[in-house]
Amino acid sequence: MKKVNCYIDGFNLYHSAFKRHIVHIDGNPERVGWPELRWQNLRVLMEQFIVPEKETIGQIYYFSAVAEWLPSKAEKHHRYIEALKTQNILPILGKFKEKEKKCQATCKEIFISHEEKESDVNVAIYMLSDLLLDKCETAYLISGDSDMKPAILLAKKLCPNKRIGLIIPPYQKASDLRNSVDFFKKVTKNHLKKSLLPREIISGNEIIQAPINWLPNVE
Repeated sequence: MKKVNCYIDGFNLYHSAFKRHIVHIDGNPERVGWPELRWQNLRVLMEQFIVPEKETIGQIYYFSAVAEWLPSKAEKHHRYIEALKTQNILPILGKFKEKEKKCQATCKEIFISHEEKESDVNVAIYMLSDLLLDKCETAYLISGDSDMKPAILLAKKLCPNKRIGLIIPPYQKASDLRNSVDFFKKVTKNHLKKSLLPREIISGNEIIQAPINWLPNVE
């Protein structure tokens, strides 16, 4: 059995699959995204993409950062991270950096925004390290971010006997990445519906509850 390690770009998956946004399908604008499927068991999600007769999942990494300046959102995100830990998923957290921006409207005032840092670098470091240290035979990357292309190309150069697979989040083409990996697959809504965590998770003496609207309503 070949060992597969998984590297999940949390923000890329979130903005593609769970945040409501507009995409153009056949030239027509369509509102997509499934926020009611955010309570994802990423282990079960990844199990849908391996070949169980030939592969077994080793380590799964979840790369993200918490918006600590937004207490309500931060609390829900921390809750989700704790839920992922119960599935033996390792969170690798970056941070947000404050950045001044100028309003592009008539006011032209300066305001503070936040920019996520470190996740791309963390994904690259952990994936390359695992391949070089023989911690896996295959790396599965969930992302559509073209910034990952240099890391993939370097990994392919340094580890020619290892395989890198791309799992593309919904509504992303990821053309640059698709041309750099050994194979690629697509995440669909059906995959996400099959990989939801329970509404309540027991962790030690605590119960972790899914935030409101992070799971479909049950009649």
